Amino acid sequence: LASIGSGSGWTLFTSMFLHGTFAHLLGNMYFLYIFGDNVESLFGKLRFIGMFFLASLVGVVAEVFLTSATADPIVGASGGIAGVMAAYLWSFPRNKLFQMILFVQVKLPAWTYLVFWIGFQAVMGLFSQQTHVAWYSHLGGFLTGFAVTPLVLGWRRRQVADSVEQPAS
Repeated sequence: LASIGSGSGWTLFTSMFLHGTFAHLLGNMYFLYIFGDNVESLFGKLRFIGMFFLASLVGVVAEVFLTSATADPIVGASGGIAGVMAAYLWSFPRNKLFQMILFVQVKLPAWTYLVFWIGFQAVMGLFSQQTHVAWYSHLGGFLTGFAVTPLVLGWRRRQVADSVEQPAS
């Protein structure tokens, strides 16, 4: 981050569009497909894009400050995807998600899946020696999405309330 003033601050933004492998890109796209459409419908396009980029940026900054793997490049929109997942958790906690557990398909409430997912990210970030995964980016993005979602939902409620015409008494 010290190099932001020297013109390389763009890497905070461009890192969101680069992925380490094709599997990394497919994984991010899968989670965006599962969680993103409902969140975008609820937020609206511009708020969704704004939250996604904010969560991505906070994720990158969290990874820069908290990781021990300082020589590894930080790539991918994982912080943004995690922010979308947090918004989904906040907005649709009881929706059912299909998951494969030991070759058995089960339906889990979103809150169960996402609480387990974020707990796994925290444990791995704190205790894992695996440095090629941006655990702190996931955590920073998730916390951002979780913090921003109540604000966006409040804006949306006021917007809908203002657009409803009340009949004259």
